Amino acid sequence: MPDHETVFAFALVAATMACTPGPNMLNLLSQTASQGLRAGYVTLCGSVSALVLIAAAAVFGLTSILVAVPSLYLAMKVAGTLYLLYLAVRTFTGALDFTKLREVAPRSAGRLFAGGFLTNALNPKMALLYAALLPPFIRPSQGHIVSQTAALAAVQIIVSLCINVTIIAFAGKLVAALRRQPTVAQALRTFFAAALGFFALRLAFDRR
Repeated sequence: MPDHETVFAFALVAATMACTPGPNMLNLLSQTASQGLRAGYVTLCGSVSALVLIAAAAVFGLTSILVAVPSLYLAMKVAGTLYLLYLAVRTFTGALDFTKLREVAPRSAGRLFAGGFLTNALNPKMALLYAALLPPFIRPSQGHIVSQTAALAAVQIIVSLCINVTIIAFAGKLVAALRRQPTVAQALRTFFAAALGFFALRLAFDRR
């Protein structure tokens, strides 16, 4: 098992990365602001489920396949790009209209969960993140490598979960303010759509 110093250092890195805006954060904010806390937490469950699967793959060394097999990386990249573009279009066209919260048809828990899951699962950067982030913190002298990898992956998931719960709580409070400021809400919706589109294009043209 990793020592306390290693765990603390890794937790700081994980917290910094979790606080960096990305597709997952924008999706959580969008769903919560449009449909409330329940939608945000269900979406988060999907996101965390994807993280658990990716972490499990990292623990057993499967993420290295993405580096070794370019065609698999390309397939994931294309799927992730298309899904992010779908989210961007859906947001821009008003499916997530923050100024008309009462008129937005609620999505089922299954669709919310799937949306959160796919946002992380179809992003190959998440898998490569584990492949690149975990090795520098592994110390063979501190025990079995698999157990160290599993422990650090668990730390990353817990840190990410705590930060995302805070983000959802913030988004929930934002709903009331958006109802009073429709112009700001419109600008925010446009921002979300543009940001999702940006991440889609960045993913599409990324050369690793």
